[in-house]
Amino acid sequence: MEDNIRAFGACGATVLYLILSVTAIASLFSPFLAKLASHGKTRVQVESQDEDDDSTAGTNRPILSKILRLLDHQLLQIPKSQFSNFYSFGLTWSGYILWNRSKNLAVVLLYLHLVRRFAECQYVHQWNGTMHLAGYALGLLHYFLLPLMFQFHSNQETRWPYRFFGVLLNIYSQYNQYLHHSILASYRCQPQSNPRYSIPVGHWFQFISCPHYLAEILIYASFTILLHDDGRHDHEIVCDTIGHRWIAGMCCLILPWRNCVLLTWVTINLAVSARSTHAWYHKKFQAYPKKRRALIPCIW
Repeated sequence: MEDNIRAFGACGATVLYLILSVTAIASLFSPFLAKLASHGKTRVQVESQDEDDDSTAGTNRPILSKILRLLDHQLLQIPKSQFSNFYSFGLTWSGYILWNRSKNLAVVLLYLHLVRRFAECQYVHQWNGTMHLAGYALGLLHYFLLPLMFQFHSNQETRWPYRFFGVLLNIYSQYNQYLHHSILASYRCQPQSNPRYSIPVGHWFQFISCPHYLAEILIYASFTILLHDDGRHDHEIVCDTIGHRWIAGMCCLILPWRNCVLLTWVTINLAVSARSTHAWYHKKFQAYPKKRRALIPCIW
């Protein structure tokens, strides 16, 4: 019975991550979704684009304009400093879900990631700007679903090359994310009443605008590697115990791919954010390096 509940939880989380991935892509074409997803300096950019659209569109889209302005209501804005809530909630919920499971490498590194990000939010980041209430809810949803994807593990199933490379990539990526967060924080020491931005330089910033996003993607890639072979037999056993044949078939189809779906969601979400951030830098600074890409060095 417990295995069936875990299977349903993982399947449900996987489906929701697929829906969120599609929604993130749709935000590229929808001003409504873009406003909900934007935060910080890119939120200011979205608001200025809305003003430009209103001035050029005239009265052609009065209803849409009113809806977009309504979304800017102060009651719907959350300070970006509340990002720490994501990691405190994620750590508490993940501990509740996974603590009694086997303490494998993937779960330990997940705890490490959440603790590190919480500490960074408290002691490293210099917060400016706001995020929409919908974006705040989305962050909490992500960390609610995340441990459900880690429930089927057995390090005895994972081959040692996967463990070695996965751990190495995870530690390397976590270090680089911390490093680039520290660089960004060093440029944001001004009071929040007078926030200023500069062109960040150093390390991966020489090649891309959002190295902290790339590091986050690599962290989740390491989770995907560590969980590559985990629970293959567990999936078959759980599926065999589910009474409804079509539900069992769906679970057996979804569960082996859950970690790839998680990586896909994180990649798409951060790629959309990197696109907005890269555009903001180019709009803000005329001298912004033209050869610097958004997320992938020398490519995009």
